[in-house]
Amino acid sequence: RNERPIWKRTGNFMGIDTGIDFKELKCFASVVENNSFSRAAKQLDLSQPTVSNHIANLERKLGICLVVRTTKKAYASDAGKVYYRYIKDIFRLRQNAIEQITRYSADD
Repeated sequence: RNERPIWKRTGNFMGIDTGIDFKELKCFASVVENNSFSRAAKQLDLSQPTVSNHIANLERKLGICLVVRTTKKAYASDAGKVYYRYIKDIFRLRQNAIEQITRYSADD
């Protein structure tokens, strides 16, 4: 039996590492929204190398480039645009779930 919470488990599905966490997703979304690693880092109160590492880890796990980097800006690749839309849905679903379950008291 695996005692680690499901969101901490890593796995492999069709050659893709599925051990992705919300920190990586938040960093990716912020880079896309800001078109910048440094602005994303400032928004998230992280260092720029930390944001870069999260994006690199996410790209490595998925095996695809999500962010196109230039000397002046960063923007979502075609695959990154698709992934970004799904991430926004994930964040929305996560927030909806939190709102729904907080309606229950600890006594239920």
